[in-house]
Amino acid sequence: PKSAQSHFARLHRWIRGDWQNIGFIFGKNPLNSVSRYKLFDNLLRSITKPLLICLLITSMFLKGYAGLILAAASVAAIVSPELKTAFGYLRKNGFSAITRIYYSQTMPETLSGMVRAFASLALAVHESFISLDAICKALWRMFVSKKNLLEWVPAASAEKKRSKISAIAGCIPSVVVGAVLFVLGTPFHRLIAIVFLFDIPLSVFASKKPEKENKKLT
Repeated sequence: PKSAQSHFARLHRWIRGDWQNIGFIFGKNPLNSVSRYKLFDNLLRSITKPLLICLLITSMFLKGYAGLILAAASVAAIVSPELKTAFGYLRKNGFSAITRIYYSQTMPETLSGMVRAFASLALAVHESFISLDAICKALWRMFVSKKNLLEWVPAASAEKKRSKISAIAGCIPSVVVGAVLFVLGTPFHRLIAIVFLFDIPLSVFASKKPEKENKKLT
């Protein structure tokens, strides 16, 4: 995706599609158990971050080390996929992997993984809201309205419709959750709240640089 908004729009489409396949998991059809498990795993993936954010919020109301451990575990679960890749690459190639000498013109894989881990945490609330909205819309359309089940906006069209106002509006959940954590939480929760606020610059200003067109030789 060329921007964070494009990423969220695509994520919303994919999650709606995953939940609209729920009938293939439990209904009678030619799919084998492995295929059904893959469909079910997609549903689990879509609710993972919302559940982790709920656990993070819940941790504020636990006394003593229990709340801190639950909060740390929630954060670790969010960033662990990217950190695992980053440190796995560092273990394989040594500390030279984090130097620019090792890779020219591109960010080293280890540092890139750390940046992705930070972005994953900063966008966690935003992605959770997108997931819940997509799930609710899919279930409503399947079992109540029976309309717009095939709604699908191509990535190119979604990119044209994006605006900074809609991007800022999409950051509201991150700001609200961050404010709650900052006011009611421990110093650790306040630190995470500050990270959540980075959703605004990442969603509004972060975008992929336009690709240069290759000139054809004549």
